[in-house]
Amino acid sequence: MTKNLTTHQPVAQKKAIKPDYLKGEPALQPFYQYGLQQPDFGKIMQDKAFPERHRKVLHQALTAQYQGLPVTSATQRNIDALLDENTFSLTTGHQLNLFGGPLYTPYKVLTVIKLAESLSQSYPDQRVVPVFWIHTEDHDFEEINHFYPNFHTKKTYGATFTGATGHHVLTDEITDLIPDHFSDELKACYTPGITLAEATLRFANILYGKYGLIILDADRPELKGLFAEMVHQELTDQVAKTCVEKVSDELRLAGYPAQINPRGVNLFYLDEAGRNRIEEVDEGFRIVGTEKRFSSAELLAEVNSHPERFSPNVALRPLYQETILPNLAYCGGWGEISYWLQLRGVFDHFKINFPLLLPRMSAVIFREKELVAWRNLGLEPDWISLGLHDLYKRFMPHIWQSDEFVEKAQMVHQAFEELQTYIETLSPTLPRSVEGQKVKTGHFLETLEKKIHRVIRNQTPEPFAQIDRLKAAIQPEGMVQERVLSLAAFPEINPEHLIQQVWEKCDPLSFTQQQILLKEI
Repeated sequence: MTKNLTTHQPVAQKKAIKPDYLKGEPALQPFYQYGLQQPDFGKIMQDKAFPERHRKVLHQALTAQYQGLPVTSATQRNIDALLDENTFSLTTGHQLNLFGGPLYTPYKVLTVIKLAESLSQSYPDQRVVPVFWIHTEDHDFEEINHFYPNFHTKKTYGATFTGATGHHVLTDEITDLIPDHFSDELKACYTPGITLAEATLRFANILYGKYGLIILDADRPELKGLFAEMVHQELTDQVAKTCVEKVSDELRLAGYPAQINPRGVNLFYLDEAGRNRIEEVDEGFRIVGTEKRFSSAELLAEVNSHPERFSPNVALRPLYQETILPNLAYCGGWGEISYWLQLRGVFDHFKINFPLLLPRMSAVIFREKELVAWRNLGLEPDWISLGLHDLYKRFMPHIWQSDEFVEKAQMVHQAFEELQTYIETLSPTLPRSVEGQKVKTGHFLETLEKKIHRVIRNQTPEPFAQIDRLKAAIQPEGMVQERVLSLAAFPEINPEHLIQQVWEKCDPLSFTQQQILLKEI
């Protein structure tokens, strides 16, 4: 999503959103509508008013989008179900990253798939369908034109392009990048000559179609037409700037960060010249980076005649999403949830229900040999995110029993306490000198223990070297596996089987990191 917005002076932050949102901290509650603690999806369904006309337009758009694709019966049933007033959606979204994106992208998708299944079972009179919104209008090509087959190798698609990334037509350069272990069906998704939007749609359809996932490219005139009224108000009244700034100030006063800062006009103009900002000027509006100028009346008329030419930025895209979908929850990472909290005022202004904000699943994938070796060292799988120093400390009891050292260190502390008690009988001030030396000695003993650890590591280097190797292979220090690696990083298994194994492990309402044992098939 585009976040290249105007900036304000930074404000010192005191609180982190993630822990406070997870535990329902009262100070954060005014910025969202539904809490994560035993969320009442029945209540959210009651609150989500969604016009019948919007359902019909959405169904028509999806039917046209899937024309010519091998849509699965599960997905087709979900598309058709959207015509029913008792059908709702769970949505996640992402940019058009190559070959499925970093692992957290499948994690987002599988979170909404698994929760939609669960809710459909829990509410038999309603149906909940999973939706993956592909951000075809985003124009940051350099942000999506690469992937990592391992932690230290970056492969880049050499084509150049400006404008909405979904409009980019793939060139021959893409062919050499396609991972060898992908199936022929997946490889064919990235055929030169089709757009990146179509390639992403086809790829995701193969990976997730059997789960009934609906993939939505919302860059369509009939869907933009449903958003035209909001575009009008944004152009005439600068609604997003006013609403977002007010809520952002309240967030800062409560001690939380504000991640985005809105512009005067939070819309882009999207045409053959690219996706360029709309900026208000004295005589009307101009399209930044072009020669195009409009009077206010001309641009408002353009909204009516060509709504597809107006593309919301990060401050309005969520509103567009909730306008065209019967959505109960949006699933994203913590960065996304943070800026959604700034948008509550925009939703209130337009009287659009603010969805539940659902953190995506998080996971670390272990190959079987890696997990066996890790456990043989006496290490727990969920320790993989710790730094090397902490891992060394957790392993140390397996080769050095510290009881004797701890006992002798306690004797030293006890001696200082006895000395301090004796000195107090002689002088009211001298005990402070003893206390100071006691503190220094405590620091000395801590340092001494670290030196002992280093000596033992030098005497028994192999297990520590093994920790180093496993940590580097699974999740190197300073890196997060799910933010770097992609489906291309596991050549021993095809992506469809990898997705299946993650789906089996996914628990969408646990909000804890999962450890996934990769089973080669």
